[in-house]
Amino acid sequence: MTTGKPITDVNSITRNRIDAVAAHLALTGSGGGDTSPCVASATTACFQSGRFEAKVTWTTASGPGSANVMFFGGQRASTEETAFFQFFSPTNFEMGLKILNACIPVFNNKYWIFISGLTDQGWLVRIRDTSTGQVQTYNNTLGTLSTTFRDQSSFSCN
Repeated sequence: MTTGKPITDVNSITRNRIDAVAAHLALTGSGGGDTSPCVASATTACFQSGRFEAKVTWTTASGPGSANVMFFGGQRASTEETAFFQFFSPTNFEMGLKILNACIPVFNNKYWIFISGLTDQGWLVRIRDTSTGQVQTYNNTLGTLSTTFRDQSSFSCN
């Protein structure tokens, strides 16, 4: 995968030149992205039998952090279709995320994404399709009140 003569970067480290196309194919698996399984954790929610992985990060004037999946009454607040996230306090709901299976022709044969935030903090939602490796991100700018929105076209059912 190396081509040409080695180069020295700004930190005086000598590296081989990497062909950009070869690097892309190596990193993404011949055009697809990461297809590893979704593993639920404090900061990761899995949807639709593990088909989708969602992670949320937030930003305040003081800096960034990772959102946690909430717990209500000792129960994790996530299902096959929905998850609730908190940013700063385990009792303070900040965002809800829903991924619906609309895999029938009348609904465009797509998965539908709904995101609703109750905050004016900055946030980034990263959803990965573990079947194809496709990643979509959705964000809210710090200082802007979040609104509910939907994406009914990004993720194919195939």
